[in-house]
Amino acid sequence: MSNSKGEKIMENTSLKKQSFRREILERRINMEQADVDIKSRQICDVLLKELARSQYKAVIFYYPLKNEVNLLPMIHELINDESVSIGFPYAKDGNYDFGAVNHCDFQEKWDFYANFFSGKYGVKEPKVYSKWSTTVETLILVPGLAFDKKGVRLGFGKGNYDRLLDKYKGKRIGVAYDWQLIEDCPKESHDKPMDMVVTEKGVLKKHE
Repeated sequence: MSNSKGEKIMENTSLKKQSFRREILERRINMEQADVDIKSRQICDVLLKELARSQYKAVIFYYPLKNEVNLLPMIHELINDESVSIGFPYAKDGNYDFGAVNHCDFQEKWDFYANFFSGKYGVKEPKVYSKWSTTVETLILVPGLAFDKKGVRLGFGKGNYDRLLDKYKGKRIGVAYDWQLIEDCPKESHDKPMDMVVTEKGVLKKHE
């Protein structure tokens, strides 16, 4: 394939992604709060069962933005088990990474908002964290605007998660509402597929 033809394909893929992003983000932002809460709780239940089956002892969460699936209630189920490491993404010097949070901070306050501040792009980040190990097998919960049956993810286009997923070992679990599953997600060479996608209707394994 010539460079010019390859560049054209990449350009068309990028334009498709931009169109999908606008459409899906608008629909998600317009969801009723009750619908967000109910479906988020259902997804938490599915994930807790998956966590029990997989016996992972390290989980990366995310702080929900613009009506993303809210997984914070899961922490109430895990915070008293100090054998489970809990982490969140954070930005430092313009780069994203994962940081481990202290169980005691959450146990004492039970106020998630008190443990976070608005960081880059308005994303909530932990105020206090320690370095996350790159060697530990981690269950990484990844938000997205859309996913397809091959586990391909459509994010916000900044590539932050793709770069992080290259760095850390473990299982990548895409998290979304069922309506965010699409037939074919536009894919570029840097996109990292999920091992599975979880919605309120259950678990979709890669290539299923």
